[in-house]
Amino acid sequence: MSIKPTAPRAGFRYTAQRPMGQSAEPGKAGAAPSRWSRQNFARIIAALLLLAFLAWCAYGAFGPAAGTAQALPAQGALTLAVFAVAIWLWIFSPVGDTFIALGAAVVLVLMGVLPEAELFSSLGEDTIWLLLAAFVIAAGITATGLATRAAAWIAAGANTPRQLIHLSTGVLVATAFAVPSTSGRAALAIPVFIALAEALADRRRVVLALALVFPSVILLSAVASYLGAGAHLITSQILTASGHEGFSFAGWLVYGLPLAFVSSHLCAELVLWMFTRAEDRAQPLAVSIERLQEHSPVPLTGPLTVGQSRAALLVAAVVALWCTEPLHQLHPAIVALLGSLLVASPGYGSVGLAKALKGVP
Repeated sequence: MSIKPTAPRAGFRYTAQRPMGQSAEPGKAGAAPSRWSRQNFARIIAALLLLAFLAWCAYGAFGPAAGTAQALPAQGALTLAVFAVAIWLWIFSPVGDTFIALGAAVVLVLMGVLPEAELFSSLGEDTIWLLLAAFVIAAGITATGLATRAAAWIAAGANTPRQLIHLSTGVLVATAFAVPSTSGRAALAIPVFIALAEALADRRRVVLALALVFPSVILLSAVASYLGAGAHLITSQILTASGHEGFSFAGWLVYGLPLAFVSSHLCAELVLWMFTRAEDRAQPLAVSIERLQEHSPVPLTGPLTVGQSRAALLVAAVVALWCTEPLHQLHPAIVALLGSLLVASPGYGSVGLAKALKGVP
């Protein structure tokens, strides 16, 4: 004999059984506290304890006993305060541990608690810190697509092959101030070259000239910037170790930029003369931004995105601070670290710090 399952009678609805004392809806009487509420409760309690600790540090350093032997030194109070805030962020914030630790170290340097030399000695030389931070800034700029967009707009304004090659040369020279390695600048230029090559597929000799100009200018223009190649910083270190005066960012700019500008444009003109014909150079170009967009994954039209605007402001500020080092006395590596922390900061930056550091050669 078989028993057929019967459908539930109308008016009845089956529900899963709940433990005694637990309500069907969260937040009602008898409901078990959620993990989210417990975490927030712990976060609030820890924040209150942190504020109390910071108040105690301030009272000990600047209170009635300030200046006496029993008082807490101001630098000690600042160190304890920064350390306590870092611990709270490590435990309760989603920000990466490396970012918090590096930010805390930079804050101590800016407050005068930690000497720059002591911070730099953890990785050997300030040169390494400067290069690492510059690579992080470059990774953030590349992630926004700002450099590709700017290069495409400049190239689209060319009406002849000579204009195109010299405008591209100028852009490549300018990248020496944003990307601290020739390999990184080459990676930055590849999307622009591919878009130009696709748009000029019917002008093979012009594409060949561009294929030779891009890597040649990237190498020649590295001398424009103090950060154009790691060898520049090593040269300055050797001069300093030998008792001579090293180079600053602005000092290198005075000597390197004219050399890079002249040699790069001479190279571009030589390539143009050797690998194109007179009719190639005389025939007008019609490279529109719309045509380049067909071969570029980066949006080239419309207003700048928020990330691109922030990247442009960041580059301008960092380069300006590097060039005016004698006025504010901030070490170039500290400026670069501040810029890297900003470009990798959650909610504001365009790249994660760990991801950017993994791309450092």
